[in-house]
Parts: sequence; C-alpha cells; structure tokens
Amino acid sequence: MVIVKKFIMAMILAAAVLPLSAESKAEFDLELYNTIYKSGDDYFISGNGTAGMTYKTIKNRNVKGNIELDFYPNDVSGEINDSMPLFELKKAYIKVRMIDHRLTVGKTRTTWGEGRVFNSGDVIFGSLNPYVDLTKEEKRSETSWMTVTNTPFGSFSFVELIFVPPQTETTEDGFKSSYPGGRADKSSAGGRIFTRMAGTKVEAGYLYKGEKRTDSDPDTATHRPYISFQGNIGPDWSLSSSAAIPAELHPDMEFIKKSFSVSFSLFQIFNIDHDSSLNVRLEGLLLPWHNWEEKSLDSENMEAYGIFLYPEIAYNISPGLSLSLQSIISPIDLSAMTTLGFFWNIYQDLEIINYLTVNGGEQYDVFPWDGSRNIVNAFFTSGFRYRF
Repeated sequence: MVIVKKFIMAMILAAAVLPLSAESKAEFDLELYNTIYKSGDDYFISGNGTAGMTYKTIKNRNVKGNIELDFYPNDVSGEINDSMPLFELKKAYIKVRMIDHRLTVGKTRTTWGEGRVFNSGDVIFGSLNPYVDLTKEEKRSETSWMTVTNTPFGSFSFVELIFVPPQTETTEDGFKSSYPGGRADKSSAGGRIFTRMAGTKVEAGYLYKGEKRTDSDPDTATHRPYISFQGNIGPDWSLSSSAAIPAELHPDMEFIKKSFSVSFSLFQIFNIDHDSSLNVRLEGLLLPWHNWEEKSLDSENMEAYGIFLYPEIAYNISPGLSLSLQSIISPIDLSAMTTLGFFWNIYQDLEIINYLTVNGGEQYDVFPWDGSRNIVNAFFTSGFRYRF
C-alpha cells in the first residue's frame, strides 16, 4: 500500500503543477483487467493492471524533457513467484539540440538494429529472449541510465555515441550493493553509424559491454559488433546480425559461436477498403550454433534451440475495431505461445481490450501447456485501457 500511495501522490503532485507551465503536458494511461490464468494443473483469477504517467515539455525545439512513471500491481505473464507490486521510474531524460549535435542524458531507451520482437542488432539491451509478453504494445521496453550523442552528417546519415554506466553492483554473496551504480569497469560504451545506400538503410556499430544484463551474457566483459540492413522489396524487410567476444586474452571460441545470431523481418500492409486493412509481419531469430534437435528442457533455457519465429496478423476492421493474432513459435520442438487480441474503441480515449494467450507444447518444450515448471501456461484477460 505504501507503494500505491507514493504513486498516487506523484500523480497528484504532477497534476497540481500542470497549470504553471503552458509548454508542458501530462498524459495518463490506465489499463485495468480481470484475468483468469493457468499454471501447471491449477487455475487462478485476479484483478490486475497498470497505471502510467508521462510528463513532457512541448513547443521547445531545442530542449525536451520527459518523465514516465509506471505502476504494475502484478504481472501474470511471468513466473508466479515474480508477481508483486512494482513502482518504476521508466524514463527520465533531457534531450538538447546544440548546433549540429543532439545530446540525451538520463534514463531512456535507444534501440540499435531492426526488429520488433527479435533484433540481433540490439546489443545494448538484447532482444533475443523468446519469452515475450505479447499483450504489450511495445514488446521490448527496457530502459537504462545513459548518455547519448548524435551527430548528423547528411540527410539520412548520422553517428551516435553512447555511454551506459553500470546499473547495479552485486556483492560476492549474490546481494545487491547498497551503493548506486557499480564499478567503473562494469560500464558500457560504443557507437554506431547510420546511413542510406541505394535505397537501403545500413547501420553498423560496436558496444563494449562491461556488465552482465541478460542470462545469456557471460560474467566477463564482451566486445559486441553488429550490422543491420532495412529496405523495401514490396514488403519492408530487415536483416541484423551480431556476436559477443569475451574481452580476455584467450576468449572462449565456443561462447563466440553460441552468441552469434541473425534476425530478420518482413512487414506488409494490405488495404482492404477505405476503412479496413490487414497488417502482416514475420520475424525470425537464427542461432546457428545452438541445438537443432529436440530435447527435454528440465529448466527454462531461453536459448535452447537454433530458430524461433514471430508471425503477426492484425486486422483493422474499422477505425475503432481490430483483431490481432500473434505467436512465438519454436519450430524444433513444435511448441508455441499464441495470443489472440480484440480491441474496441467504444469512446474517445477508452478502449475495451481482450487477450487470450495459450501455450501449445509438451511438458518439457519451450512453451508447455502442462508440467511442473512454474510458469503461466495460459491466461484470458479482459478490461479497459483509458488514456487521458
């Protein structure tokens, strides 16, 4: 309750100062649901949702400020033991334009590479984990404290440099240190170049990653080069690739091979009539040196196999009514997590949302329907999203 009270007080305080500035704007986002979910052989029911507030400056071309606060009462898409209240400062940053340079300082997100769900070029945060919450509008939304400089050198070209301080420091006994940040050698830094060649967007970059951020990261620092392409051949297409090289005298060649990945995407919009359209997307992740034969997973191995697919179909029936079908597919063990969504904008800023997510797989597959693994195997959630 203390966390909830703090969030409410923050919203009230922000709303109170709104009239003081004609160049600031506050936006609120409420998503409130009733959810039935299955874990193992048991069924559960809960009320859940999220509340968010974004406060940002407007009308100033040279300086932009943004604060985004999120409150998550619980999360039924993850593990049962992880379902707990969370109050988070999602974003807090300032962007400044100084002559030909743009500087961003604070907590935010910058995404390298291409891909909505799978993106091998995202060497900063990592977008390879197949366990994705398909009910989220933004599939990958992790943020971090960082400093970013962006310098254009043409109409569609720029150079970007980034510095990411360590986020947390873990002591030898596995607990987080009481000090903010971490040791200097745990920092990350790098850069990328973005340009257009023969109608194709090309970007390439490098990140020195001093900190373990995902389960697939090694405990040692790594060098992370990547390259990414995006173009149009009728449908929009993209292709990204990266690898991780341990920053040590004799790097582990087996780890380098296991870290090599390629992601791709295809996207096309089909206009059916004046009010309706069909959006079709296919993304894939290839891990050539991972397992290409089916095996039993006795624990959640997020990179167990060499291929994962993400197909999506969104049917916009009318401006206020739409259906979506999304799935993360593991072709090797023939399991999948599939989400069907229904959206109805009944009033301005108010939307009815329904999601049905079902795992289709055996007990030790990547996406099991049954089994003792402590994950949610299926859930149906229905409620409202209100933005004002």
